Amino acid sequence: MTQRTLRWGNLKYGYNCWEDELYDLSMDPHEARNLIGHSEGPVKEPVRRVQERGVGGKVFTGWKEGPIAWINLVSFLHGLGVFSSQTVLPVYMKDLGGTDFLVSLSMALFYLVRGLLTFFSGTFSDTSGRRGPIVLALALFSSAHVCYALSRTPTAILASIAVQATAAGLYWPVVFALISGHSGPGESARNISKFLSALGIGGIAGSWLGGVVADLFSPQITFWLGFAVLALACLAFWLFIPEDGSPGNGGRFRLGDIFSVSSEVRSLSLLAAGATVVWVVFNVGMPLWLRGLGASYTFIGGTRAAASGANLGVVALAPFLVDRLGFRLSLSLYLLLCGLTMIGVNISSSLLLAAALFSLFWGSSGMEVVGWTSSVERTSPEGKVGASMGMLRGLRDLFTLGYLLAFGILAQYWSMRGAFIFVAVVLTGLSGMVWVYLRPQKRRELWRSSL
Repeated sequence: MTQRTLRWGNLKYGYNCWEDELYDLSMDPHEARNLIGHSEGPVKEPVRRVQERGVGGKVFTGWKEGPIAWINLVSFLHGLGVFSSQTVLPVYMKDLGGTDFLVSLSMALFYLVRGLLTFFSGTFSDTSGRRGPIVLALALFSSAHVCYALSRTPTAILASIAVQATAAGLYWPVVFALISGHSGPGESARNISKFLSALGIGGIAGSWLGGVVADLFSPQITFWLGFAVLALACLAFWLFIPEDGSPGNGGRFRLGDIFSVSSEVRSLSLLAAGATVVWVVFNVGMPLWLRGLGASYTFIGGTRAAASGANLGVVALAPFLVDRLGFRLSLSLYLLLCGLTMIGVNISSSLLLAAALFSLFWGSSGMEVVGWTSSVERTSPEGKVGASMGMLRGLRDLFTLGYLLAFGILAQYWSMRGAFIFVAVVLTGLSGMVWVYLRPQKRRELWRSSL
């Protein structure tokens, strides 16, 4: 026999007249069905013919895991840099004279700017490419930390947060679309899980390191450290991560494309947005509550590290757990658990117990991140992954903005306990809504098809 082919995942191996050929189907979709007169569209990148052999005739390619591995490394560095400053930032802003309401307002500004840019950046990357927005975003993340280090007033911190929000708005929908483009059939969910796991590992290290450095030296040194790490992430992405080749909707960006997503994507995005109140608690409520109980920067950073570790474990297990329990049950139980945890925090005055409850609260949230993102990616029309991710992330940010304002007003004019009661009511109510909405069996089949 002079010709034969084998396919495994996203790789296609061909033996053609004593010559070895290896293709990456995410880069060359034409090879997925290579028939005379058949075309799947333009080739994303030139096909690589593999003839180099190592010891024993083994073929070395470095082809399959290359882009995803580098994306995961950048994700780790991003988590390390950003989480180190988030450990310190709310408390540092308050130490400079800011009120609880101003801290919540600063976070609301962050999510407003990020949410509005998210709608635009995801759709724009569908036509312009993914690399440019991500490189710019990582450069802005690094620049924002320089601004933090030089800030000496709450107002200056507020302006610096706007810079980081711009970076985040450019980054998040585009990087998920990039992962989708570099993933083969059925690989997106696991690659998203790996990406978020790398972010979580960096977040654990950054959360602990940021608090320790702030206590031993100063918060400014923590911010300078974040600047260096994020600059390294930007350099690594620019040097080693290629374009995924998927953008190309006629080469033009149209403003109407921002909202040209399916009704299924909009519904899933709205459900995901309703659960974003957990981010408000973790990023604003938790550090302020622990500080009020007498916690140091190091203790707050350690709590963030423990919570991020729990979150990381759930993210890694999410595909398995959802496959066993079903997405409907998993998400409903997670939301219910978070609501009950808020009640526990509210009735406890122990610092250690509060830290444990916050870790449980944030840890369980890893269940829904992979699920929502991969489900939206699977329901996205061809060529609209960026727009769909923009819709998901944009709605989540706008909901977070509303939650931040409500949380800040309740904490300032009622009490922090009152704000936590509000969160508990929202989460338990949302648990019931998700249980009813996701009743059709097709939702679970949607998740299974993404594994």
